[in-house]
Amino acid sequence: MCPERKVIKINQHIAKFKFNVAIYSRVSTAHESQLESLKNQIEYFKAMVDRRLDWDLVGIYTDIKSGNSTTGRAGFRKMLDDCRNHKIDIILTKSVSRFGRQTEKVMDVITELRSLGVDVLFDVENIWISESNKMFLLTIIEAIAE
Repeated sequence: MCPERKVIKINQHIAKFKFNVAIYSRVSTAHESQLESLKNQIEYFKAMVDRRLDWDLVGIYTDIKSGNSTTGRAGFRKMLDDCRNHKIDIILTKSVSRFGRQTEKVMDVITELRSLGVDVLFDVENIWISESNKMFLLTIIEAIAE
């Protein structure tokens, strides 16, 4: 099932689809420096979305929680639910470690997102999960993060 996309007019002859984009940011603690990092991550990705005519920001999901588990990460859970409900086409996040630090669980989430047609950009690693040739690299990076 393909999510509905808004159509924007580039000129009278060309129409383009807009992709629904979400931002996911996570920090481990509520220390001042971590909260500043959270704010910076969000601002960075908002600017990235603003530069794209074909992207529409539909949500910002955040957690202040360790990446060792997905339990208790309400922002992450809500984002996944919105993906399952076809509200999100693309997720922007700082790095693989923002999704978590348990390789098997993170890879399960990535596999599910791929099956839903949701792409994810892990910005630091410059990996899009739709690029199947980078999935092995992604697995190695996640294992190191664990």
